[in-house]
Amino acid sequence: MPGSFCTVCRQRISKGSRCATHATQSPSSRNARTAKWVREIRPRILARDNYACADCEATVHLEVHHLDGDPQNNRAENLLTLCDKCHMERHRQADKLYFMSPT
Repeated sequence: MPGSFCTVCRQRISKGSRCATHATQSPSSRNARTAKWVREIRPRILARDNYACADCEATVHLEVHHLDGDPQNNRAENLLTLCDKCHMERHRQADKLYFMSPT
């Protein structure tokens, strides 16, 4: 299947499944933003962060979080490796702050 591969080790995986080694989901199932994100930016950030969540040190189900919330801002200092649970919690906290702020 074209585009179904681990974004870390480039091993082919079936659509919707995860790499057995890195537990990353295939880009085709996640609707990856761009080829540059999949091939360059995301793997570089995962490697920089030693393939571990910055919050809980998990090494599976890793995602890259945009600290400022802007998916177009792919500067390294704006990106952080998080597991899916910590990533969801970061967004939950950001949403809570947004809705609590005075208008």
